[in-house]
Amino acid sequence: MPSRTLAGFVGLAGPYNFLPIEKPDVKPGFSWPNTPADSQPLLHVSACTAPRRTLLIAPVRRHAGLSQVTTVGAFAWPLRPLAPVLDVVSSFLLRSETAP
Repeated sequence: MPSRTLAGFVGLAGPYNFLPIEKPDVKPGFSWPNTPADSQPLLHVSACTAPRRTLLIAPVRRHAGLSQVTTVGAFAWPLRPLAPVLDVVSSFLLRSETAP
């Protein structure tokens, strides 16, 4: 994919492992059942792997007391007081949209 195609990426509560792909509507996007094993971000990190390039793009944000579920849940109005997840992500996406 050309770099100009993707203006920004938001990762929440990673690293990520998408296998096995169970939802029929997303299988074609991952060439399922022939998805390459090394396509999984989880296989490219370890507990001692430090973030690299992403630190140049945006700061890592951690919110005390939030789990993976509550981090995503904080997008919904009842859980927004837990952390400013919606505001931070919205601000990042708006900046990415206007970046050259």
